[in-house]
Parts: sequence; structure tokens; C-alpha cells
Amino acid sequence: KTRKLKKLTSMAMKIMNDTQSTLTKKTPNESLREQEGSLAKQYNSKRGGKGTDSAVRVRPLKIGDVVRLAIDPDKDKLEYKAYKSIAWTKTTFKVLVKRGNTYKIHGPKGKKFYHRDKLRLTSPKDVKSETIISDRKKRYLKRDIKREDDIAKEVTEQKFTKLGRPMRAAAKKGVAKRIKSKRCKSNL
Repeated sequence: KTRKLKKLTSMAMKIMNDTQSTLTKKTPNESLREQEGSLAKQYNSKRGGKGTDSAVRVRPLKIGDVVRLAIDPDKDKLEYKAYKSIAWTKTTFKVLVKRGNTYKIHGPKGKKFYHRDKLRLTSPKDVKSETIISDRKKRYLKRDIKREDDIAKEVTEQKFTKLGRPMRAAAKKGVAKRIKSKRCKSNL
């Protein structure tokens, strides 16, 4: 409307002074005419009172719900990415007690109350799927160990390589070390 700074500031002040407050339903110009005490009561009653700064917008949890606990990841570090899901614990916990917006869980530091913002509702673990996956991992590991055993036999029985050089002792030790580590993983 204009390029003059004084005129622009006066226009902005007029708009601000004629804008109605959502809490008191009055403009600042109308509020000047009222007493300070009554205006403060009206303002504070609309704010929501106790706990407004920690108001929770997500649905409340019930006793027995399964949740994950928030971890404060180092976002300054290079390896932090949101998709890596390192902001929440991998283990799940059940809600034991509810007190206001805080919930008691048996977490990593024992039974303790946590605010709702620190808890994320998750579905309970599917035990059937977990057993299928662990069985599959064990089966693959057994197959891998068998393959390593075949390689170990081939390495230990040979005295010379395909090129005619004598077999190194370090190669035999390396194969034995790999087999031992895989057997420890599979608990065989």
C-alpha cells in the first residue's frame, strides 16, 4: 500500500490492536478499558490451568498396553538417520500403572514412571513369527557351518595349492577360527 516505513508501522499497529484475542474474546483496545485483575482471571481461566505445558494430544494408554521407550539419540553424529529407528528401544514393555499423564513400566532402569511423550504404543510381538525367523537363522547357520567344514577338510588335507605351492599354516588356522566363531553363534 505504501513505501513509507512510518505509515506501514502505524497500519500494522492498528491491525494488531483491533485483532480479537482467542482467550479473552476482546481486542487490546477494549482490554485497556477493563480492570487488570478481572482480565487476568478471564485470561488464566481459558488457558487450561495445571498441566497445559505438558498437555498430551495422543490417546491415553491403558494398563497392559505394549510400549517402547524413547531414547535420546546423538543427532549430531553422522550415523543418525530417522529411518534407522534408533530413537526408540527395541525391547517392548507393558504398562503397569497409570497416574495422570505418566505411566509406570518395568523398563531398563527398573519400575519407573515415564511421561506419555516418552512412550510409543506398539503391537505385541508375534511369537509365532519370531520362532519361525529364529529357526530359519539356525538352519542357515548349520548349512554355513557344514560348508565351512567341507572347506576345512579340503584345506587341511591338501599339502599343496592348485598352483603347486605348499599350503600355508595360517590358512588352516583361519578356517578353524571361522568355524569356531560360527559354532559359538549357533550354540552347537
